[in-house]
Amino acid sequence: MSAPNPTLLGLDGHRKGALLERGLGLPGAPVDEPHLDLAGLDGVEAEPLRGGAADVRGIAALQLLAGEDEAGPLGDDRFPAKARAWNALEHDLEPLADEGANLAHAVRRLRLVDFELTPEQREVQATVRQFVDERVLPNAIENDINHHLDMSVIEGMAELGLLGIVIPEEYGGAGMDFVSEALSCEEIERGEAAFRTLISVHVGLNSLSLLRYASEEQKQRYLGPQARGEKLACFGLTEPAAGSDVAAMRTTAVREGDVYVLNGQKNWISYASVAEHALVFAKTDPEAKHKGISAFIVERSWPGVSAQETEHKLGVWAGSTGELFFENVEVPAENLVGEEGQGFEIAMYSLDQGRFTVAAGGCGVIRACLERSVEYARERETFGRPIGKNQFVQDMIAEMVLDYETSKLLVMQAAWLKDRGVRNTRETSLAKWHATECAFKAAHLAIQVHGAYGYSAEYGIERYFRNARAPIIYEGTTQIHKMMQAEHALGYRNLNGRDGDVSPMASWAPALLARSR
Repeated sequence: MSAPNPTLLGLDGHRKGALLERGLGLPGAPVDEPHLDLAGLDGVEAEPLRGGAADVRGIAALQLLAGEDEAGPLGDDRFPAKARAWNALEHDLEPLADEGANLAHAVRRLRLVDFELTPEQREVQATVRQFVDERVLPNAIENDINHHLDMSVIEGMAELGLLGIVIPEEYGGAGMDFVSEALSCEEIERGEAAFRTLISVHVGLNSLSLLRYASEEQKQRYLGPQARGEKLACFGLTEPAAGSDVAAMRTTAVREGDVYVLNGQKNWISYASVAEHALVFAKTDPEAKHKGISAFIVERSWPGVSAQETEHKLGVWAGSTGELFFENVEVPAENLVGEEGQGFEIAMYSLDQGRFTVAAGGCGVIRACLERSVEYARERETFGRPIGKNQFVQDMIAEMVLDYETSKLLVMQAAWLKDRGVRNTRETSLAKWHATECAFKAAHLAIQVHGAYGYSAEYGIERYFRNARAPIIYEGTTQIHKMMQAEHALGYRNLNGRDGDVSPMASWAPALLARSR
């Protein structure tokens, strides 16, 4: 399927017709007085660039954006043809610029928004989708009913490289991008939330934190085995008296010579009784509140460490949730991650990574509910016709469509920023809040579409409903995320850091910032 012709972007009707008649994009075809109306593009304030001497090489460079001969963004040196096109575009527009015009800005704004997945990303998506269809979904309902954690699925995920998907290859990971991670989490949670949860805690909360803050020796000893799937990891932050209020934690780590003596308890820890490694947070200076928190790598096999499963949960029956107990555990000083007092910073960074995967997983729940509801609404008949013909059913289907696509766009916005190394606390928070709420809503609507069958474990729809409730609570409740977003908008805090920016898609942000000055 051919892509739309981007060379028509910003040209008036007369020029569009003329260029098409002349065979747009043919080298050497002269164009008199080309008119690139940059002012018509979103966010561009420059005057239109006009000139009397140019050929279509610059315009053809834009056409190359939609070509199928070579992937990649215009100007990216990894794609020679597109790099050449970018240079040609700059060269041909140079004589057209008015004196003092910001040509680089104008040319840069000619790039199109690109929602296309790369071949590698599509391959990841297809591979994980097939894995879910063949290895997860056939046993998902039975495993849920039996409260059975299927370790063979986790082994399969390790073989696919999912347990180190965004960890660099030098540390045993797959070295993929965050878009690929998001696509994988969506597919995995379409099958079973328990296994997306593993990616969240093992990769997002634990491994990515080690990648950023751990010493090289710690990376070799702990991150490598985790990225290869040889060891599982969890994240020990929440306590009975410390959830949203992290600084209220009571677990302590007291330095005694070459060790820290760890005492305390963690609860609601995913994979607590399964993981070999845990990133545990404790107070090294109880009087310093959040500035007195430090992070440690703790092995479950050490003396004084114990774990137990949490029973009688509402959902995620096919997964593992438990508690960690520490009784005079001697943690080697070299297992301190970062510096003393840096634990709160590390925990907040960890949550940015985990929340991203939770949001992506929420997209999988919405999609699963949408697909199942559409299928059922086409087949189920009442009063002599499919229930999909009823407007109230159509209303529920439409809500799921809207919620899926808005959630996916927010997730991909965060992925885009993450892949560029830009801090994205605000964007990830927004995606997590929206996607998890929409996932729970979609599961509720899917039960309504299925009627009594949706209430039955036989169809597996109620499983999505039960599983979708927890993400609204963990890794920041909806209320916490609402507070974060409002305080950012009001100028009370900058979620992306003191000098951080927001996504360029947030057109309202610069206006609010200007008014606050």
